[in-house]
Amino acid sequence: MSIENRKFVIEGAPGAGKTTLLFGNPDDPNNADRIPSLSDHGFNIVREAITKIADDMRAEGKVPTENIKQFIQRTIDQSIEDSSNPNSDICILERGLPGYFFIENIFDEKLPQKYFDFSKVTNYESPIFVLETIDDFDMSEANKGLRKGRVATLEQRKDIFNKTIELYRKLGYEIEIVPMYSKDIAENNKKRMEHILKFISKK
Repeated sequence: MSIENRKFVIEGAPGAGKTTLLFGNPDDPNNADRIPSLSDHGFNIVREAITKIADDMRAEGKVPTENIKQFIQRTIDQSIEDSSNPNSDICILERGLPGYFFIENIFDEKLPQKYFDFSKVTNYESPIFVLETIDDFDMSEANKGLRKGRVATLEQRKDIFNKTIELYRKLGYEIEIVPMYSKDIAENNKKRMEHILKFISKK
């Protein structure tokens, strides 16, 4: 893959810190304690498809989990598009297409055949970066009544972490595990960025 079309992938279970690593805390109204992120480095960063589609559907007046088949179909279509589009520079995806395997377990719905077909022919850069699970982050409390169907338990998140590594290895990718360096969010982001930037270069 040429430097003009290099796609790196940040993977990890829900709550592992992908969005914070990529975007920091842009929603902080005061921005008093700004968190450094990979977006500061000028990379073309593509939001996680499932989050984008959920936001789009809510804007359309639809509840994603009440229109689950459409939600899944649109998520997979968006991820395929994100994975296929050429880019003029280095691109970082917040989850690759294969990483949506967890949909079947969470939503108890079958993934469309195109998910399996396109997952076999993805063309990402190695390694795939997999963020270590944050053990003490209680998603069951953080998302109670807010995001029905989102993975909550530590056991489920650890299972996704392990299966993500297994799946990408089966597809022929190298894996780089990015650990949790600190409980301080800004410090953890800084260390995680340093870890990843050793592998990503515009040169």
